[in-house]
Amino acid sequence: MIIAIFWLLFRTILAAIHFNYNLKREPKVDKQGKPKLKVTYPKFKLGEATVREVRVAQNYGKLKKKQIKNQITSHT
Repeated sequence: MIIAIFWLLFRTILAAIHFNYNLKREPKVDKQGKPKLKVTYPKFKLGEATVREVRVAQNYGKLKKKQIKNQITSHT
């Protein structure tokens, strides 16, 4: 039982670190250096268009221990 709680806590912390690391991603830019934009049509706006910046892809790679430590200490 204790091991299951440990893994649940570990996965929750890992998900929070992943979310915080990818929260403020840089926008993609074109050849002229302007940010790329995309148009979305969300259902809650009943088809009204919304313009958003295209962000760089999320990081699914491994984080170094130093990056994880910085993420944890910056939010405490």
